[in-house]
Amino acid sequence: EGSGQAEPQTMHVLWVRWFGRDTQSPAGWDKRRLHSVGFVHQDDDAAFGFLDPDQIVRGVHLIPAFHYGRTDKLLGKSIARRKEEQGEDWKYFHVDW
Repeated sequence: EGSGQAEPQTMHVLWVRWFGRDTQSPAGWDKRRLHSVGFVHQDDDAAFGFLDPDQIVRGVHLIPAFHYGRTDKLLGKSIARRKEEQGEDWKYFHVDW
């Protein structure tokens, strides 16, 4: 007889910080430019979330858009960044395929 408690189980989840597509910049094959994405602002309800790891893209090549620089306006102090990033993110990334 048990204590009425279920046995602990492992559940794999992934905590993500979402990107949004930059729709202001022309991009695509006909424009001969890579699409750009940037992190969603922390106040957006969709900025963070959880996913089943089986539903993610396992590889993508993101290139920081150095021309636009970095910003600290998207996310305050957070464990979502490494210490050496000094509280900043790249404003945009180019999506390479």
